[in-house]
Amino acid sequence: MDLLMQRDKVDSTGCWSTIYTNGYVELFKACEHSYQQSDGSWAPKIPDGVFQCVRGVHRLSDLVPFETFEVTQVPGHVGILFHKGNLPETDSDGCVLLGTSLGELNGVPAVLQSSVAFAAFMNLQKGVDTFTLTVK
Repeated sequence: MDLLMQRDKVDSTGCWSTIYTNGYVELFKACEHSYQQSDGSWAPKIPDGVFQCVRGVHRLSDLVPFETFEVTQVPGHVGILFHKGNLPETDSDGCVLLGTSLGELNGVPAVLQSSVAFAAFMNLQKGVDTFTLTVK
């Protein structure tokens, strides 16, 4: 299923988004690591645009293989994945962390119930090898 990732807020705590179907039905909350720019603003690795997401088996720092989707053709970056995690500044190096809601963990902004959201995301894309992600 093709998806829309609408950025809601980008600051030093991360990039906070809502993921919708192309019919604007809300599915998930998401966050990404943010990086300070030369002008003092904050930005994610994935710019606004349209990207092809491709299913594959990947590994994070724990080296345990898992199936997910990679956001391809991100200028200057590879290995941008959808995966579980709660805190954008520690659990992501530009990847998209999925959650069912936004909140805080130990006083830090986070996406919550990431395992539940990631399982639902993978179930939503069951039988699909690629999908289009529009980022605004």
